[in-house]
Amino acid sequence: MNVFPSFIGISWPVVKRPITNTVIHQSVSGREYRTALYQYPIYEFDLEFEYLSQSDVETMAGFYLQQLGPLNPFYFDNQNDDTVSNFNFATGNGTQTVFTLTKPNGDFFAEPIGGVNTIESVTGYSMPSGTWAADTVENLGTTITDSNGNIQQVTTQGTTGATEPTWATTVGATTSDNTVVWTMVAPYTTNGNQITFAVAPASGSQLYWTGTYYYLVRFKDDKMELSQFLDQFYENRQLSLRTFF
Repeated sequence: MNVFPSFIGISWPVVKRPITNTVIHQSVSGREYRTALYQYPIYEFDLEFEYLSQSDVETMAGFYLQQLGPLNPFYFDNQNDDTVSNFNFATGNGTQTVFTLTKPNGDFFAEPIGGVNTIESVTGYSMPSGTWAADTVENLGTTITDSNGNIQQVTTQGTTGATEPTWATTVGATTSDNTVVWTMVAPYTTNGNQITFAVAPASGSQLYWTGTYYYLVRFKDDKMELSQFLDQFYENRQLSLRTFF
């Protein structure tokens, strides 16, 4: 996924506009009935760039055209609104392995992030309870915790050897064990705003994460206005981005 470039000429304020969608019906008695159509808000961002160099304006225009205007989504890093610290995003149930990462809005509301930028830590997940055993038939997909504390998964089923092998210590590297092939896997992987654990977190376990995130957005408009006010100096007085579901 492409990430919106940063430009030193961005000016303040950056406007962030939460948008909800509520159907309101008022009866003749004055009683109101209200239904929320969005589970989570849509956001609009209005950005202003008072100064763009020749290189900047070419980068901005090129990025806009690459995305085909509003057609293709991309990630946006909203300064001062991109960090999560030890946030409880889910509770394990013993079977689920895929979860959506969320972020807080103060103490009142949590919502899914657009996408992961960096992950510093994830806590509360489980490691495989199984360990290596000699002369044992191991089926495809079986996971164990090796003697180094890493997760190994059977990628070629067979029977283990008489002595424990020297384990690979790099994610994706393999270890041959008689007729079994083990592959070291990460405790979790991320894709977009989802995290997938190698082992389902135990029932009732509280999952926390620390890291940085993006908003998933598109350009709001089918046009972009770039004004040149001096030789090789440009400005963009309003560039609007919009999140979506």
